[in-house]
Amino acid sequence: MNKLILNFKSKDSKKIKNPKNFLGGKGANLSEMGRMGLPVPPGFTISTKVCELFYNCLLYTSDAADE
Repeated sequence: MNKLILNFKSKDSKKIKNPKNFLGGKGANLSEMGRMGLPVPPGFTISTKVCELFYNCLLYTSDAADE
């Protein structure tokens, strides 16, 4: 899965093997509800991969600033 941001009603989330690990619990549940046709507010989920990349960059920049 190359997408890092998914719409709640995106069909791409169905292709994810373990959506809870990729989208987080709340994101996976909202995505599932949207695909089922249940009313969910318009929105999107930022994947946990983005969070991981952010924290890695933050740690890298804070380590560089300490030098």
